[in-house]
Amino acid sequence: MSRSLRVVLAVILAGIVAGVAGGLLSLLNHGIETLAMGHPYFRDPAGVAAVPTWRRLCVPVVGGLIAGLVWAWLRRRGQMVSVRQSVDVENPRRLSPGTVVDAVAQLVVVGSGTSLGRETAPRQITGYLGQAISERLRLGPEGRRTIIATASAAGLAAVYNVPLAGALYALELILKPDLRTVKGWLEVLAAAVVSGLATVTAWLFTDNAATYWLPHRSALHPTWHDGLTLLLVAVVCLAGGGLFGWCVTAARRRPVPDRAIWWTVPLGSAVVAVIALVVPQVPGNGQIMVQSVLQTPLLLTTLGLMAMAKLLGTAIALRTGATGGLLTPSLAVGACLGAMVAVATGNVTAGDVAVFAMTGAGCLLAVTQGAPLFALAFTLELVQAPADLITAACAAVWLTWAGHLVATRALARWRRRA
Repeated sequence: MSRSLRVVLAVILAGIVAGVAGGLLSLLNHGIETLAMGHPYFRDPAGVAAVPTWRRLCVPVVGGLIAGLVWAWLRRRGQMVSVRQSVDVENPRRLSPGTVVDAVAQLVVVGSGTSLGRETAPRQITGYLGQAISERLRLGPEGRRTIIATASAAGLAAVYNVPLAGALYALELILKPDLRTVKGWLEVLAAAVVSGLATVTAWLFTDNAATYWLPHRSALHPTWHDGLTLLLVAVVCLAGGGLFGWCVTAARRRPVPDRAIWWTVPLGSAVVAVIALVVPQVPGNGQIMVQSVLQTPLLLTTLGLMAMAKLLGTAIALRTGATGGLLTPSLAVGACLGAMVAVATGNVTAGDVAVFAMTGAGCLLAVTQGAPLFALAFTLELVQAPADLITAACAAVWLTWAGHLVATRALARWRRRA
Protein backbone atom coordinates (compact mmCIF):
# COMPACT_ATOMS: atom_id res chain seq x y z
CA MET A 1 0.00 0.00 0.00
CA SER A 2 1.36 3.43 -0.92
CA ARG A 3 2.11 6.01 1.75
CA SER A 4 -0.71 8.28 0.54
CA LEU A 5 -3.28 5.50 0.95
CA ARG A 6 -1.91 4.67 4.40
CA VAL A 7 -2.27 8.30 5.45
CA VAL A 8 -5.88 8.44 4.20
CA LEU A 9 -6.66 5.18 6.00
CA ALA A 10 -5.06 6.49 9.18
CA VAL A 11 -7.16 9.69 9.07
CA ILE A 12 -10.39 7.71 8.64
CA LEU A 13 -9.48 5.20 11.36
CA ALA A 14 -8.41 7.96 13.75
CA GLY A 15 -11.76 9.71 13.35
CA ILE A 16 -13.83 6.57 13.87
CA VAL A 17 -11.75 5.28 16.79
CA ALA A 18 -11.74 8.69 18.50
CA GLY A 19 -15.52 8.87 18.09
CA VAL A 20 -16.08 5.44 19.59
CA ALA A 21 -13.72 6.22 22.46
CA GLY A 22 -15.36 9.60 23.05
CA GLY A 23 -18.84 8.09 23.07
CA LEU A 24 -17.82 5.36 25.51
CA LEU A 25 -16.10 7.91 27.75
CA SER A 26 -19.30 9.99 27.82
CA LEU A 27 -21.17 6.93 29.08
CA LEU A 28 -18.39 6.27 31.61
CA ASN A 29 -18.62 9.86 32.88
CA HIS A 30 -22.37 9.43 33.30
CA GLY A 31 -21.80 6.22 35.27
CA ILE A 32 -19.16 7.76 37.55
CA GLU A 33 -21.44 10.72 38.37
CA THR A 34 -24.36 8.39 39.15
CA LEU A 35 -22.22 6.12 41.30
CA ALA A 36 -20.73 9.11 43.13
CA MET A 37 -23.80 11.21 43.92
CA GLY A 38 -26.74 8.98 43.05
CA HIS A 39 -27.62 10.79 39.81
CA PRO A 40 -25.82 12.47 36.87
CA TYR A 41 -25.37 15.66 38.84
CA PHE A 42 -23.29 17.50 36.22
CA ARG A 43 -26.59 18.15 34.39
CA ASP A 44 -28.29 19.58 37.47
CA PRO A 45 -28.07 23.41 37.78
CA ALA A 46 -28.40 22.99 41.55
CA GLY A 47 -25.26 20.87 41.65
CA VAL A 48 -25.01 18.68 44.72
CA ALA A 49 -27.50 20.71 46.78
CA ALA A 50 -29.97 17.81 46.98
CA VAL A 51 -27.33 15.17 47.81
CA PRO A 52 -27.10 14.10 51.49
CA THR A 53 -24.33 15.94 53.35
CA TRP A 54 -22.49 12.77 54.33
CA ARG A 55 -22.26 11.74 50.68
CA ARG A 56 -21.14 15.20 49.55
CA LEU A 57 -18.27 15.05 52.04
CA CYS A 58 -17.25 11.38 51.81
CA VAL A 59 -17.43 10.60 48.08
CA PRO A 60 -14.90 13.26 46.94
CA VAL A 61 -12.41 11.97 49.52
CA VAL A 62 -12.84 8.38 48.31
CA GLY A 63 -12.49 9.44 44.67
CA GLY A 64 -9.44 11.52 45.55
CA LEU A 65 -7.86 8.61 47.42
CA ILE A 66 -8.37 6.26 44.46
CA ALA A 67 -6.87 8.77 42.03
CA GLY A 68 -4.04 9.66 44.43
CA LEU A 69 -3.01 6.02 44.83
CA VAL A 70 -3.10 5.53 41.04
CA TRP A 71 -0.98 8.63 40.43
CA ALA A 72 1.51 7.62 43.13
CA TRP A 73 1.89 4.24 41.43
CA LEU A 74 2.29 5.81 37.99
CA ARG A 75 4.92 8.28 39.20
CA ARG A 76 6.97 5.48 40.73
CA ARG A 77 7.02 3.86 37.28
CA GLY A 78 8.41 7.01 35.65
CA GLN A 79 7.43 10.43 34.38
CA MET A 80 4.15 10.67 32.48
CA VAL A 81 4.35 11.81 28.86
CA SER A 82 1.78 14.37 27.68
CA VAL A 83 0.23 14.53 24.22
CA ARG A 84 2.19 17.71 23.48
CA GLN A 85 5.45 16.00 24.43
CA SER A 86 4.56 13.09 22.14
CA VAL A 87 4.23 15.43 19.13
CA ASP A 88 7.22 17.64 19.89
CA VAL A 89 9.05 18.28 16.64
CA GLU A 90 12.58 18.04 18.04
CA ASN A 91 12.18 15.38 20.73
CA PRO A 92 8.96 13.34 20.33
CA ARG A 93 8.25 10.81 23.08
CA ARG A 94 6.01 7.75 23.13
CA LEU A 95 2.72 7.70 25.01
CA SER A 96 2.58 4.66 27.28
CA PRO A 97 -0.42 2.62 28.48
CA GLY A 98 -0.05 4.58 31.71
CA THR A 99 -1.49 7.52 29.76
CA VAL A 100 -4.84 5.71 29.64
CA VAL A 101 -4.68 4.80 33.33
CA ASP A 102 -3.90 8.41 34.21
CA ALA A 103 -6.89 9.58 32.14
CA VAL A 104 -9.29 7.23 33.93
CA ALA A 105 -7.98 8.48 37.30
CA GLN A 106 -8.78 12.02 36.15
CA LEU A 107 -12.35 11.03 35.31
CA VAL A 108 -12.74 9.43 38.74
CA VAL A 109 -11.44 12.40 40.73
CA VAL A 110 -13.46 14.95 38.74
CA GLY A 111 -16.61 12.82 38.62
CA SER A 112 -16.46 12.33 42.37
CA GLY A 113 -16.47 16.07 42.96
CA THR A 114 -13.12 17.83 42.74
CA SER A 115 -12.97 21.13 40.83
CA LEU A 116 -11.12 20.42 37.58
CA GLY A 117 -12.00 19.79 33.95
CA ARG A 118 -12.22 16.31 32.51
CA GLU A 119 -11.47 17.22 28.88
CA THR A 120 -7.80 16.23 29.20
CA ALA A 121 -8.71 12.56 29.71
CA PRO A 122 -10.36 11.92 26.32
CA ARG A 123 -7.53 13.78 24.58
CA GLN A 124 -4.96 11.52 26.26
CA ILE A 125 -6.82 8.31 25.45
CA THR A 126 -7.55 9.18 21.82
CA GLY A 127 -4.01 10.51 21.41
CA TYR A 128 -2.69 7.14 22.58
CA LEU A 129 -5.00 5.35 20.12
CA GLY A 130 -3.84 7.70 17.36
CA GLN A 131 -0.26 6.76 18.16
CA ALA A 132 -1.14 3.07 17.83
CA ILE A 133 -2.77 3.68 14.43
CA SER A 134 0.17 5.71 13.10
CA GLU A 135 2.70 3.11 14.22
CA ARG A 136 0.66 0.22 12.85
CA LEU A 137 0.49 1.89 9.45
CA ARG A 138 4.15 3.01 9.59
CA LEU A 139 3.47 6.67 8.76
CA GLY A 140 6.81 8.08 9.81
CA PRO A 141 7.50 11.04 12.15
CA GLU A 142 5.40 13.67 10.33
CA GLY A 143 2.41 11.39 9.80
CA ARG A 144 2.63 10.15 13.38
CA ARG A 145 2.61 13.72 14.70
CA THR A 146 -0.41 14.69 12.62
CA ILE A 147 -2.48 11.63 13.55
CA ILE A 148 -1.74 11.86 17.28
CA ALA A 149 -2.57 15.58 17.35
CA THR A 150 -5.78 15.30 15.35
CA ALA A 151 -6.97 12.16 17.16
CA SER A 152 -6.29 13.78 20.51
CA ALA A 153 -8.33 16.87 19.66
CA ALA A 154 -11.04 14.70 18.12
CA GLY A 155 -11.55 13.08 21.52
CA LEU A 156 -12.49 16.51 22.85
CA ALA A 157 -14.79 17.04 19.85
CA ALA A 158 -16.54 13.70 20.36
CA VAL A 159 -17.20 14.12 24.09
CA TYR A 160 -18.48 17.70 23.86
CA ASN A 161 -20.05 17.54 20.35
CA VAL A 162 -17.83 20.37 19.09
CA PRO A 163 -16.34 19.35 15.70
CA LEU A 164 -15.07 22.79 14.67
CA ALA A 165 -13.52 23.44 18.07
CA GLY A 166 -11.85 20.03 17.97
CA ALA A 167 -10.23 20.79 14.64
CA LEU A 168 -9.15 24.25 15.80
CA TYR A 169 -7.69 22.81 19.01
CA ALA A 170 -5.45 20.53 16.96
CA LEU A 171 -4.42 23.36 14.64
CA GLU A 172 -4.16 26.34 16.98
CA LEU A 173 -2.74 24.65 20.08
CA ILE A 174 -0.83 21.57 18.88
CA LEU A 175 0.12 21.45 15.21
CA LYS A 176 0.28 25.19 14.43
CA PRO A 177 0.56 24.56 10.67
CA ASP A 178 2.31 26.85 8.24
CA LEU A 179 -0.53 27.85 5.90
CA ARG A 180 1.94 29.08 3.30
CA THR A 181 2.73 25.45 2.48
CA VAL A 182 0.80 22.51 1.04
CA LYS A 183 1.74 20.49 4.13
CA GLY A 184 0.04 23.06 6.34
CA TRP A 185 -3.23 22.85 4.41
CA LEU A 186 -3.10 19.05 4.46
CA GLU A 187 -2.88 19.24 8.25
CA VAL A 188 -5.95 21.51 8.25
CA LEU A 189 -7.81 18.97 6.11
CA ALA A 190 -6.77 16.08 8.35
CA ALA A 191 -7.88 17.92 11.51
CA ALA A 192 -11.27 18.74 9.98
CA VAL A 193 -11.92 15.19 8.74
CA VAL A 194 -10.81 13.44 11.95
CA SER A 195 -12.76 15.82 14.20
CA GLY A 196 -15.90 15.64 12.05
CA LEU A 197 -15.81 11.84 11.82
CA ALA A 198 -15.26 11.51 15.57
CA THR A 199 -18.19 13.78 16.39
CA VAL A 200 -20.61 11.96 14.09
CA THR A 201 -19.44 8.55 15.31
CA ALA A 202 -19.98 9.59 18.93
CA TRP A 203 -23.67 10.24 18.12
CA LEU A 204 -24.08 6.44 18.13
CA PHE A 205 -23.62 6.61 21.90
CA THR A 206 -24.98 10.05 22.72
CA ASP A 207 -27.06 12.44 20.61
CA ASN A 208 -26.51 15.58 18.59
CA ALA A 209 -27.49 17.88 21.45
CA ALA A 210 -25.92 20.96 22.97
CA THR A 211 -23.88 20.50 26.14
CA TYR A 212 -25.47 23.60 27.70
CA TRP A 213 -29.08 24.72 27.23
CA LEU A 214 -29.92 28.34 26.59
CA PRO A 215 -33.20 29.64 28.05
CA HIS A 216 -36.10 30.39 25.71
CA ARG A 217 -35.76 33.98 24.64
CA SER A 218 -36.25 36.48 21.85
CA ALA A 219 -33.30 37.54 19.70
CA LEU A 220 -31.02 40.25 21.05
CA HIS A 221 -31.27 43.45 18.96
CA PRO A 222 -27.97 45.35 19.31
CA THR A 223 -28.08 48.78 20.94
CA TRP A 224 -25.46 51.18 22.26
CA HIS A 225 -26.18 49.80 25.71
CA ASP A 226 -25.43 46.25 24.52
CA GLY A 227 -22.21 47.44 22.87
CA LEU A 228 -21.06 49.06 26.10
CA THR A 229 -21.95 45.91 28.02
CA LEU A 230 -19.89 43.78 25.61
CA LEU A 231 -16.94 46.14 26.03
CA LEU A 232 -17.20 45.83 29.82
CA VAL A 233 -17.43 42.03 29.54
CA ALA A 234 -14.25 42.01 27.43
CA VAL A 235 -12.36 44.20 29.93
CA VAL A 236 -13.53 42.29 33.01
CA CYS A 237 -12.74 38.90 31.45
CA LEU A 238 -9.32 40.09 30.31
CA ALA A 239 -8.52 40.89 33.94
CA GLY A 240 -10.23 37.72 35.14
CA GLY A 241 -8.26 35.60 32.68
CA GLY A 242 -5.02 37.09 33.94
CA LEU A 243 -6.01 36.31 37.53
CA PHE A 244 -7.05 32.77 36.58
CA GLY A 245 -3.72 32.17 34.85
CA TRP A 246 -1.76 33.58 37.80
CA CYS A 247 -3.62 31.30 40.25
CA VAL A 248 -2.97 28.23 38.09
CA THR A 249 0.72 29.07 37.76
CA ALA A 250 1.05 29.68 41.50
CA ALA A 251 -0.75 26.42 42.32
CA ARG A 252 1.60 24.43 40.07
CA ARG A 253 4.81 26.18 41.09
CA ARG A 254 5.76 23.58 43.72
CA PRO A 255 4.67 20.10 42.64
CA VAL A 256 3.55 17.67 45.34
CA PRO A 257 6.25 15.04 46.10
CA ASP A 258 5.53 11.61 44.64
CA ARG A 259 5.50 9.99 48.07
CA ALA A 260 2.80 12.36 49.35
CA ILE A 261 0.36 12.56 46.46
CA TRP A 262 -1.71 9.60 47.69
CA TRP A 263 -2.94 11.68 50.64
CA THR A 264 -2.72 15.25 49.32
CA VAL A 265 -5.20 14.62 46.49
CA PRO A 266 -8.01 13.38 48.82
CA LEU A 267 -7.18 16.25 51.15
CA GLY A 268 -7.72 18.73 48.33
CA SER A 269 -10.96 16.98 47.37
CA ALA A 270 -12.12 17.26 50.98
CA VAL A 271 -11.49 21.01 50.99
CA VAL A 272 -13.40 21.41 47.72
CA ALA A 273 -16.26 19.39 49.26
CA VAL A 274 -16.38 21.81 52.21
CA ILE A 275 -16.50 24.78 49.80
CA ALA A 276 -19.38 23.01 48.02
CA LEU A 277 -21.40 23.07 51.25
CA VAL A 278 -21.65 26.83 50.69
CA VAL A 279 -21.59 26.85 46.86
CA PRO A 280 -23.04 23.50 45.65
CA GLN A 281 -22.21 24.33 41.99
CA VAL A 282 -18.43 24.10 42.61
CA PRO A 283 -17.89 20.31 42.24
CA GLY A 284 -16.93 18.90 38.88
CA ASN A 285 -15.68 20.45 35.70
CA GLY A 286 -17.77 23.63 35.67
CA GLN A 287 -20.76 22.36 33.68
CA ILE A 288 -23.01 22.70 36.73
CA MET A 289 -22.02 26.32 37.27
CA VAL A 290 -22.43 27.36 33.64
CA GLN A 291 -25.86 25.73 33.42
CA SER A 292 -26.90 27.38 36.68
CA VAL A 293 -25.89 30.80 35.36
CA LEU A 294 -27.77 30.22 32.08
CA GLN A 295 -31.00 28.95 33.58
CA THR A 296 -31.41 30.61 36.96
CA PRO A 297 -31.68 34.37 37.66
CA LEU A 298 -28.92 35.04 40.20
CA LEU A 299 -27.93 38.02 42.32
CA LEU A 300 -24.73 39.91 41.63
CA THR A 301 -23.25 38.77 44.96
CA THR A 302 -24.14 35.14 44.24
CA LEU A 303 -22.42 35.26 40.86
CA GLY A 304 -19.31 36.79 42.42
CA LEU A 305 -19.26 34.14 45.14
CA MET A 306 -19.59 31.37 42.56
CA ALA A 307 -16.72 32.73 40.46
CA MET A 308 -14.41 33.05 43.47
CA ALA A 309 -15.37 29.60 44.77
CA LYS A 310 -14.67 27.94 41.40
CA LEU A 311 -11.32 29.68 41.07
CA LEU A 312 -10.37 28.77 44.64
CA GLY A 313 -11.52 25.15 44.28
CA THR A 314 -9.56 24.71 41.04
CA ALA A 315 -6.40 26.21 42.56
CA ILE A 316 -6.70 23.94 45.61
CA ALA A 317 -7.16 20.84 43.46
CA LEU A 318 -4.05 21.69 41.43
CA ARG A 319 -1.98 22.65 44.48
CA THR A 320 -2.73 19.33 46.19
CA GLY A 321 -1.57 17.33 43.16
CA ALA A 322 -4.71 16.50 41.20
CA THR A 323 -4.48 16.34 37.41
CA GLY A 324 -7.22 17.59 35.12
CA GLY A 325 -8.27 20.09 32.51
CA LEU A 326 -8.79 23.82 32.75
CA LEU A 327 -11.06 24.50 29.77
CA THR A 328 -14.38 24.07 31.54
CA PRO A 329 -13.32 25.71 34.83
CA SER A 330 -12.29 28.72 32.72
CA LEU A 331 -15.70 28.68 31.04
CA ALA A 332 -17.44 28.60 34.43
CA VAL A 333 -15.52 31.58 35.83
CA GLY A 334 -15.96 33.52 32.58
CA ALA A 335 -19.70 32.82 32.49
CA CYS A 336 -20.06 34.14 36.04
CA LEU A 337 -18.10 37.29 35.20
CA GLY A 338 -20.10 37.88 32.02
CA ALA A 339 -23.36 37.43 33.92
CA MET A 340 -22.14 39.82 36.65
CA VAL A 341 -21.52 42.54 34.07
CA ALA A 342 -24.92 41.88 32.49
CA VAL A 343 -26.75 42.16 35.82
CA ALA A 344 -24.74 45.21 36.88
CA THR A 345 -25.67 47.03 33.64
CA GLY A 346 -29.39 46.40 34.04
CA ASN A 347 -30.01 43.26 31.99
CA VAL A 348 -32.68 41.37 33.91
CA THR A 349 -34.12 38.74 31.56
CA ALA A 350 -32.58 35.28 31.65
CA GLY A 351 -32.09 35.30 27.88
CA ASP A 352 -30.08 38.53 27.81
CA VAL A 353 -27.96 37.48 30.79
CA ALA A 354 -27.27 34.14 29.08
CA VAL A 355 -25.88 35.89 25.99
CA PHE A 356 -23.42 37.94 28.03
CA ALA A 357 -22.57 34.95 30.26
CA MET A 358 -21.52 32.78 27.29
CA THR A 359 -19.72 35.74 25.77
CA GLY A 360 -17.75 36.12 29.00
CA ALA A 361 -16.99 32.41 28.98
CA GLY A 362 -15.46 32.67 25.51
CA CYS A 363 -13.48 35.80 26.40
CA LEU A 364 -11.87 34.32 29.49
CA LEU A 365 -11.13 31.02 27.74
CA ALA A 366 -9.38 32.89 24.93
CA VAL A 367 -7.03 34.47 27.49
CA THR A 368 -6.31 31.34 29.53
CA GLN A 369 -5.70 29.14 26.47
CA GLY A 370 -4.05 31.75 24.25
CA ALA A 371 -6.26 30.53 21.41
CA PRO A 372 -9.09 32.89 20.41
CA LEU A 373 -10.34 30.85 17.43
CA PHE A 374 -10.64 27.68 19.48
CA ALA A 375 -12.19 29.54 22.44
CA LEU A 376 -14.81 31.15 20.23
CA ALA A 377 -15.75 27.93 18.42
CA PHE A 378 -15.80 25.87 21.64
CA THR A 379 -18.06 28.33 23.45
CA LEU A 380 -20.51 28.69 20.57
CA GLU A 381 -20.73 24.99 19.74
CA LEU A 382 -21.39 24.05 23.37
CA VAL A 383 -24.73 25.87 23.18
CA GLN A 384 -25.33 25.50 19.42
CA ALA A 385 -25.47 29.28 19.42
CA PRO A 386 -28.05 31.40 17.60
CA ALA A 387 -26.98 34.24 15.33
CA ASP A 388 -27.16 37.05 17.91
CA LEU A 389 -24.93 35.17 20.34
CA ILE A 390 -22.43 34.42 17.56
CA THR A 391 -22.22 38.12 16.71
CA ALA A 392 -21.85 39.22 20.34
CA ALA A 393 -19.26 36.56 21.16
CA CYS A 394 -17.16 37.29 18.07
CA ALA A 395 -17.02 41.00 18.89
CA ALA A 396 -16.20 40.53 22.57
CA VAL A 397 -13.64 37.73 22.13
CA TRP A 398 -11.67 39.72 19.56
CA LEU A 399 -11.80 42.81 21.80
CA THR A 400 -10.46 40.70 24.65
CA TRP A 401 -7.76 39.15 22.48
CA ALA A 402 -6.63 42.55 21.22
CA GLY A 403 -6.40 43.76 24.82
CA HIS A 404 -4.49 40.61 25.76
CA LEU A 405 -1.92 41.16 23.01
CA VAL A 406 -1.44 44.81 23.98
CA ALA A 407 -1.10 43.95 27.68
CA THR A 408 1.32 41.09 26.98
CA ARG A 409 3.61 43.25 24.84
CA ALA A 410 3.50 46.11 27.34
CA LEU A 411 4.42 43.73 30.17
CA ALA A 412 7.29 42.24 28.14
CA ARG A 413 8.59 45.73 27.35
CA TRP A 414 8.41 46.70 31.02
CA ARG A 415 10.31 43.58 32.07
CA ARG A 416 13.10 44.27 29.58
CA ARG A 417 13.50 47.77 31.01
CA ALA A 418 13.40 46.61 34.63
